[in-house]
Amino acid sequence: MILDVQVIHTSDGFTAEVTSLRGCESWAASEDEAVEKVVDLARYYLNLPSHRTIRLDKVRDNFKTKQYKMIFDK
Repeated sequence: MILDVQVIHTSDGFTAEVTSLRGCESWAASEDEAVEKVVDLARYYLNLPSHRTIRLDKVRDNFKTKQYKMIFDK
């Protein structure tokens, strides 16, 4: 399974969102923390076990917005 993750740099931190999961969004002061939180939240939304591997690949990097692909193992 592959899901899109969008990370936006705001004036007070970073917002990360899994665009295909309604409400799966997090905020943090650093980009890494925002991404980590949204991955954990996606794991919760999809009821995935903690041992399941999730890989993030950066596909686009603009000034304020970054796009990632969240890839789950089979």
